[in-house]
Amino acid sequence: MSQPDQDKEEDCYIDIVALHGGDESHVFVDIMLNMYRLWAYESCLTFRSINAASGVGMRLPGRAKLLIEGADRSLLASRENGVHRMIRFPPGRTQRHMSFVGVRVSGSADAVLPEGRDGWGEQIRSLIINPEPSLTNHRTGFVTSDIVGVMSGDLQRFWEER
Repeated sequence: MSQPDQDKEEDCYIDIVALHGGDESHVFVDIMLNMYRLWAYESCLTFRSINAASGVGMRLPGRAKLLIEGADRSLLASRENGVHRMIRFPPGRTQRHMSFVGVRVSGSADAVLPEGRDGWGEQIRSLIINPEPSLTNHRTGFVTSDIVGVMSGDLQRFWEER
């Protein structure tokens, strides 16, 4: 008997890695980590930040790992795996800066992650913070100017097909 939902209701690990953009990509890692924490909290799921090497608490520069218990791993992976892009004016700067992070959802704390931007696959999300706020999901075509809502964990509507 097959189990089509075998990845549901299991632990899933979300790795977020700075790919390109220097310090701004590290800021983007923190933004994405916070977004997934808020989504898990709003979804009444247990979560915690971990370090792949030690299993607890400490973060590596430019990388974050989050364990979410009871999430639908297949759904989350299909919605979030890939390259995410952020464009914004960093504080005190007059030029826009573009940075990239890679997101990988897996069932293992020790999953082997791709090296380099190309190894992460297609770009799936564009976040433009200023001057005109917009968030685009390239997989579904959904576009919103409600960056605060999505970055506060309201991912469900962002994942829906349009």
